[in-house]
Amino acid sequence: MTAVQDDLINPAFETTALDGAAHAYRDIGWRANITVSMGDRSLSAPLPWLREIMPAHLFTELSQQVPPEATEHFRLFERHYAKWHGQADGRIRIILGPIGPQWCSDDLLTRANAISRERNIPVHTHALESKLHVIEAEQLYGCTLVEHLHRIGLLSTRLTLNHAIWLTDDDLRRLADCGCHVTHNPLSNLKLGSGIARVPEMLAAGINVALGTDRTSTSDRADIFRSLGLAAMLHRAGTLDPGRWPTADDAITMATLSGARSAGLDGGVLAPGKPADLILLSKRDFTFMATDHIASRLVFGTGADAVDTVIINGEAVMQDRVLRTIDETRLRQEIMEAGRLYLEQHVKPGHHRSRRFEPWFRQMLMRAIVEPVQVPVDAVRLSAPRFE
Repeated sequence: MTAVQDDLINPAFETTALDGAAHAYRDIGWRANITVSMGDRSLSAPLPWLREIMPAHLFTELSQQVPPEATEHFRLFERHYAKWHGQADGRIRIILGPIGPQWCSDDLLTRANAISRERNIPVHTHALESKLHVIEAEQLYGCTLVEHLHRIGLLSTRLTLNHAIWLTDDDLRRLADCGCHVTHNPLSNLKLGSGIARVPEMLAAGINVALGTDRTSTSDRADIFRSLGLAAMLHRAGTLDPGRWPTADDAITMATLSGARSAGLDGGVLAPGKPADLILLSKRDFTFMATDHIASRLVFGTGADAVDTVIINGEAVMQDRVLRTIDETRLRQEIMEAGRLYLEQHVKPGHHRSRRFEPWFRQMLMRAIVEPVQVPVDAVRLSAPRFE
């Protein structure tokens, strides 16, 4: 890739998290939009039924994990914005990242929207990734999440909904009418069993659909080429009408022009006056030895190993598959050591703590499976099991 929108989730509220990411993007030569994640509601606040099914002492412990107030989030945003926005010849931009509307007060959302409008920067939020999110919205707002965001004025050409799987027909119409964007993360959605986003319907409605990976936490490899192939093939499953299938050209547009639009960038195409961001693929790759239809070969046949050179802002950051801006060998050694420490100090203790809550979260999710919602499950190509 030449550019990334990093929805940098930072529940620990650490300045070092964003500083570290921004330093890395600057040093390697990448173009990056980095969100300052925000959320002033506790983890337990929007979760349905949990208070009644979880033992009181566990629910109390969970509820005591209270995030900072909205004012603190915006203070942190201003700190990051002043330090990093526009750095590295404009390659680094700081944007707004309400972590998910259900974990944000309406006051936080509207303040974020006001800053977005004043400074013309995007807002990214995770929305409607799972059926549970649909239920949360109905209980919190008495309507769909998209309808609520519309009521409070958040829907605009600056808003991107990450995932947006569980959409009603009215939701699709509202997003299209307001010029909103959606990021499609097919590999992550498949791995988590979240459902299949209504991408053919989104494209038909005129919604700008960008392509994502959802990073390594849910898709294991942040490989845009894997997402590229899935974006074109996934939506053919269970749909016999080929006229509704996204094409290879559609997938490439999602990964380029549509991604740039979602990021608020005037790029994504090779044209005079546009940013000189491009990837060169080797014709030595077997996929390109026959070049009857380059788009199909790029989407269905090739992978990241075909990439030979990456040029960002007119500078070659990788050439002949060698990174020119950093010492990759030394960095790999640092990552291996950091990964070992992270596993021992954070991951394993975190798993141990979370096991105490798992049975009650599982009960909540099982109840969510059979709970009726406005979005028909066949629209996201899921079937609900019957429980005796």
